[in-house]
Amino acid sequence: MKKLLFVIVAFLSISASAQNCEMAKYFDQEIKLPINDYLSLPTGYSFSDTLLNNLLNLNVRPFKRDISVTPRFLSKYRATPFNYSIYPSNEELTYIPKFRAIGSLILTPNCYCFLLRQDEVSFVSIEIWSVSREGVPLSHICVFSADRVIFASEELETPIVQSEITENGEILWDYNERGLHVKQVYKVNDFGIFELVSTKSEGEFEY
Repeated sequence: MKKLLFVIVAFLSISASAQNCEMAKYFDQEIKLPINDYLSLPTGYSFSDTLLNNLLNLNVRPFKRDISVTPRFLSKYRATPFNYSIYPSNEELTYIPKFRAIGSLILTPNCYCFLLRQDEVSFVSIEIWSVSREGVPLSHICVFSADRVIFASEELETPIVQSEITENGEILWDYNERGLHVKQVYKVNDFGIFELVSTKSEGEFEY
């Protein structure tokens, strides 16, 4: 009876935590590990920048760079329309950035981890947010980032950031800085922070 009571209490506690984290409602698809091809993952809910910033509390408290691992740091998401034209047609076009949920990841039992796709006119990035059970953003890492060949094109250049998430939840992170590869391993610690485990460099600057 005591064991059954413990199971019921634990279940109710987890359910309550899920209800407290509103962001979890939008990432209902669980992504199985390992992962090494992010672009093939289907996307789900499409966020407005206002909703996404509110869910992550970025309108009140801009995210600090020291808990964000990305070559393109942001303090807020912005879906500002971008007007452009492509030679030789010179037709006036408008691109609106997109922010789409991919799914949730189990990288630690202590917090949620959400995989998000960001499509900008000049690049695509895939990011993970770790969020507390109460919905407070804890840490952020970009696991894929590549420039588009031309504005709004589906064709991408060589990735600036490429990574693999192993079956045990380690993130094997590779930042290609013009031929110099910074290879790092990250793991979510007990506080929900993407903690650097090891680092090394390979190659050299190409220009």
